[in-house]
Amino acid sequence: MRQRYQGGDAGQAGREAEVGRRARGRQPDRVEHERPHQPRVDQRAGLHPDGRESQHYGEGGQRPEPPQPGCESQGDAEQPGILAITSESTTGMLRQTLTAVPQRRTLLMAKALVVGVISLIAGQLSSFAVFFVSQAVLGTRGIGVTLASPYALASVLGAGFSCMVMGLVGLGVGAVLRSSAGGFIVIFALLFVVPALISLLPDPWNERIGSLTLPMASNLLPGRIPDAWLPPAGAALVLLGYIALALAAASAAISRRDP
Repeated sequence: MRQRYQGGDAGQAGREAEVGRRARGRQPDRVEHERPHQPRVDQRAGLHPDGRESQHYGEGGQRPEPPQPGCESQGDAEQPGILAITSESTTGMLRQTLTAVPQRRTLLMAKALVVGVISLIAGQLSSFAVFFVSQAVLGTRGIGVTLASPYALASVLGAGFSCMVMGLVGLGVGAVLRSSAGGFIVIFALLFVVPALISLLPDPWNERIGSLTLPMASNLLPGRIPDAWLPPAGAALVLLGYIALALAAASAAISRRDP
């Protein structure tokens, strides 16, 4: 009898333990049932499924910055400037041009005026075109901006201005080298090789010296980068300095060299 009673107690304890395990196993399901329903948020677009704007915008919970329009490849903006003078040098037409306009510096300034105006107009038109086309696409995702948005108009105008800078720098480089291929190589180095090498410098010199390069100075024009070492006015002066240096070198080269 005593053994039978003890066996019954063991069976009862086993059943109670099994019931406890099942109860604990169902507990997460019960908590999940009690959790209120939350609508799914498309964080990439910043929208709820019903189209309302969300407080979360992509990774980091920040609204994405407007895309930077304009001369998407600054390496293309210098081509008219380089070819404006190297095409005449390689074909021999520069001699006839200098016969008609003997003042070589006057000729150079005239070319600079034409290249600058054309590059500025083309740069601004392409900047606004890229901006409106990109915003028409991004607007469907709820992340579009307008020209009234912070830094948007400054970014568009700055991109067009950068195209003019690259055109005039290309003109100066082309006048010095008198070679289209050599001019493209120099501009490529200024846009990509030199900034990459400067980025290897220790802090804070990589930022300070990097702010003086063509790509970074162009990015600093709108003033959208907080705590930048170079203010927008300083970035504009740096770009104007590139123009002055390139045209000064071109003026010295074209005055002393035979066509």
